[in-house]
Amino acid sequence: MLDLEERWNRIQVGRQGSYSIERVESLHHYCKTTSRTRVILICILTPLPALCLAVLLECIPLSSPSEGWQANWLFWIRFNMMGLTINFAAVAQLKLFVPSLTVTFKKVLITSIGASVAL
Repeated sequence: MLDLEERWNRIQVGRQGSYSIERVESLHHYCKTTSRTRVILICILTPLPALCLAVLLECIPLSSPSEGWQANWLFWIRFNMMGLTINFAAVAQLKLFVPSLTVTFKKVLITSIGASVAL
């Protein structure tokens, strides 16, 4: 059983809740040197792009479902735009999980468009 646990721990990517002393020191330095204005702006502005995109997608008018799928062509545009957004966010995060992977913005965009069209 110990061998299985050891193998499991070897394949884990993250440190699973534990921090190195370097990370703690970096956080301490950031807390001491960062102004309150910057912290407030980051807290306010970080969710703004996602919120704007969600509101813009909700502004697309939809027809009644009883009219059928052909009358709801805007639904399919909205559906693909949401798929593109979700795929873009997922593929862009691959850089965090696979550090040796060289993913450019162009590759992320092409992959996301291809996946959203396939939806």
